[in-house]
Amino acid sequence: MSHDRVDPWAGEKMSRSDAQRKYASLIQYQVRPMVGNRSLSDDARIQVIKRVIREAHRTRYESGAVPQTGSREEITDLLRDYLKPEHWASEELKSWIVRVLRAYGALIETSD
Repeated sequence: MSHDRVDPWAGEKMSRSDAQRKYASLIQYQVRPMVGNRSLSDDARIQVIKRVIREAHRTRYESGAVPQTGSREEITDLLRDYLKPEHWASEELKSWIVRVLRAYGALIETSD
């Protein structure tokens, strides 16, 4: 009698190329509109960032693949300005920006 545990949520494993498409679509359809919409509050931006982090971690778990260089560079380019000291973003938003960059494996250059 086998006692192999089966993950009830596990279907077929996501391929690396599907994972890369997922990472890129998160940037395209979540991060870019957030950056472009100046009317969003910090709380709304934080909610978008939390969603992106959750989906990026889920993608990494399901596929075992980390974002490739192009996705890391793109998300860094889009969000780098939020980390500048003169940027209007709250400290909480800035900390979530750092978290999403880490979720994508991006290098973060800080003065700390």
